[in-house]
Amino acid sequence: MNEDYSRKAIESLKAACILFEAECYDSCISRCYYAMFQFSVAVLNKYGIKPPNEAEYKHVWVQAAVAKVMIKRKGLLPARLASYLPDTLNIREEADYEPVEVSKKRTKRTLAKASEFIEKLQEVY
Repeated sequence: MNEDYSRKAIESLKAACILFEAECYDSCISRCYYAMFQFSVAVLNKYGIKPPNEAEYKHVWVQAAVAKVMIKRKGLLPARLASYLPDTLNIREEADYEPVEVSKKRTKRTLAKASEFIEKLQEVY
């Protein structure tokens, strides 16, 4: 399961880069978020951190587990990463559900954060 999610995450990040170059900013944002979410699930699983019901890898639970366990309790990730996942979810929701496209500048920042987030997760994976 870990390898499946880490593979999906790398593929999502690669797709985000392609979408950015194609100027598909809303879709790029979505792939950035899912890359971060998928790799988070892989890392949490590797460390045996699972939700009470394994079928419930909900976004809020994953965000909280990364921040509370991987960052605060275990100290495996830099504290600045705690906001990356929830912030990117908020931007993804704008990109997916709001009528206005996310700007190129904001998308570029989000792509950089997603890349950094994945890189730091790979270090502890």
